[in-house]
Amino acid sequence: MKNGNIFTRILNNNKSLAVASVIIAAIIWVFISVEKSPETTAVIKNIPIEIGGESLETLGLDSYGENGLSASVTVRGRNYIVEDKNISSKIAVSADTSSVVNPGNYTLRLDARSTDSRADFEIVSVEPATLSVYFDVPVTDREFIIEPFIQSDGAIIESGYEAGNAIIDSASAKVKVSGPVSEVNKITKIIANVKIDSPLTRNGSFETEFTPVTSDGSTLNYVTYNRDTKVTVKIPVYKIETLDTAVSYTNRPSEYIENPDFRVEITPSRVKVGLNSNVADSVDSLAVKTVDFSELKPGVNEFTVTVQDVEKANSCLILDNVGEFKIKVTVDGMEQRTLSAPANIDYNTNNGSVVPESVIPDFDSVEVVGPASVVENLTADDIHLVADLSKIKEGDKGFITVPVVCENNDSYWIYGEYTANAEIK
Repeated sequence: MKNGNIFTRILNNNKSLAVASVIIAAIIWVFISVEKSPETTAVIKNIPIEIGGESLETLGLDSYGENGLSASVTVRGRNYIVEDKNISSKIAVSADTSSVVNPGNYTLRLDARSTDSRADFEIVSVEPATLSVYFDVPVTDREFIIEPFIQSDGAIIESGYEAGNAIIDSASAKVKVSGPVSEVNKITKIIANVKIDSPLTRNGSFETEFTPVTSDGSTLNYVTYNRDTKVTVKIPVYKIETLDTAVSYTNRPSEYIENPDFRVEITPSRVKVGLNSNVADSVDSLAVKTVDFSELKPGVNEFTVTVQDVEKANSCLILDNVGEFKIKVTVDGMEQRTLSAPANIDYNTNNGSVVPESVIPDFDSVEVVGPASVVENLTADDIHLVADLSKIKEGDKGFITVPVVCENNDSYWIYGEYTANAEIK
């Protein structure tokens, strides 16, 4: 009776009856919209195209040219289904690669399917219906050295100057190429093309882009690089001078700080040379060798130096047809004497943390050169030998061979090379 009274009260209450009517009407509307909704079609855009399959992996082929491609798929279904904003996540488009058996271009049929087995819609069509794709064996990171290539409508440099070989810093001259093997194999070299608009009188630096040169002159497709395409090409420019050749000296005894009175003969004695344009005006001779006093003994001392070594030491170009320089340094008025090695060898170092446990010489005697009045009175205790530890790095262990030099000598020097074993713990 109590429940019946509640129902009777609701029916007799106009407000309650109105609310109930609205709720019942909404339920009926939702039922009709869902169950009785008319079917319609819709175009779902930007569906990514998938290309792949086990057959391609077996053949060792990759696809090229399809990156970022998408398709539009037409679907049919009830309004509330096809107009759902998430419907694109339930559709997949793939290319049929069953016909791909060799490298080359293929026209593949596109298939669209629902990825949701419970999806209540039908795939009508996919646009485009086919896709052109290139397949080939992939090449990854094939390395090339970028070569400078200089062009000019006129002279590259002014008269009276000489241009050196254009260079690209070794760290930035390398590039790795990836892509289909048939395309990468076309590359014969990679160049950095520099156009000179007016003749140079100073070292030039040019930023340009590198370009692949192909065997058939074609433009490469689907090729990528592991770096930015810009490089800096430097062209050294040398001022042409004709200079006397000379030698310089190092490790001199204190009484030979000025040029020693040794007779020096150099062949050739004069040479045409290209000097760095920034320093050419301050150079009056060309030092073809730096002679260490430890290389000099009484009498004639002969040396041969290659052109390449002279060019490297002086940052210059030898423009005459010279293969090498022959040098004779004649040391007169000196005497050579053999002395026992000193009992103790000191050491010096640029690294205060490197302290040897011991310094053991590899020699029992030394050759001393100097004026007879000095050399004849020398004893082993007069000679100050020092092991140079400056090249030893922190963390080096064990016995390390180091050079030994003579210090604090006024008018004599040690002839020859001497080494010691420094024990580092």
